[in-house]
Amino acid sequence: MLKAYEIYTKCPDTGTLGWDIARVWSTPDRIEQYPDFDCIITINDCDPTETFMPTNEQPDGLTRIVKPAPQRGSVSREESKRAVEKAILSRKNK
Repeated sequence: MLKAYEIYTKCPDTGTLGWDIARVWSTPDRIEQYPDFDCIITINDCDPTETFMPTNEQPDGLTRIVKPAPQRGSVSREESKRAVEKAILSRKNK
């Protein structure tokens, strides 16, 4: 059964734990095989942005990550980061 997982991932270059957060549809027996998996934060308490599970079309057992197109009106991580930084600077200048 698919569940909604919010997980921490490790930095692929350094192995640093808690490096990033992923929100993923997966199964309990597959989630820990997610690339650079660190640990589970929540189960069924997030809005996943990708799916991680085996597919029947791939007989070699490889998995594939499918990212849906951004929702209308959504902003990129960089745009969000710039908006937060701008808000922090404007508060400091008051």
